[in-house]
Amino acid sequence: MSSSAGWPQVHPINQVGAVIVAGVIGYFGPDGTSKIGGRAGTLIHESCHAVVSFLVGMPIQGLSAVHDGFSSGRLIHDKQAYLARLAAQRADGIDRGRNDLEQFADLKSHPDFDPGKSWDFAQYLLRTHWPLVQELAWQLGLKGTLTGGQVRRILQKAQKGKMRRWLTAQEADRRNGIAV
Repeated sequence: MSSSAGWPQVHPINQVGAVIVAGVIGYFGPDGTSKIGGRAGTLIHESCHAVVSFLVGMPIQGLSAVHDGFSSGRLIHDKQAYLARLAAQRADGIDRGRNDLEQFADLKSHPDFDPGKSWDFAQYLLRTHWPLVQELAWQLGLKGTLTGGQVRRILQKAQKGKMRRWLTAQEADRRNGIAV
């Protein structure tokens, strides 16, 4: 089963799970082996959350890599859209002030939630859209905080330019027998 975007179709609760675990996956880069720490790790972590949110159509209100006393950064979702994705789950159980692992654990009470599917979906989206993560992390590093509109414009522009060049380079590598 595939979505119209060409990637596997997953239940909305697993899409939310993918948004949450995307930040964890981001710390290890697209190859899953290189630990990224410090400020760069925060920029990549928050950008991974935002890119997966963008790709699954979850509206974003803002993105920050400014330490606020509780965390080093934060993705701010449109609350109504976020709650709509979780309509079958208790809305009162959602607290955006909690860390990623606590939010992910909250999803376990939903009957359609599959942690493995969420993880695999997030990995797939990040691996196939890594240039978007890089561009957003770069812009976030320059500005510290971005509005939802700025995030969308950055990602839409990167989709048109950087992704096209990256995919063309990967296809050329495949034709030349270089492992990608």
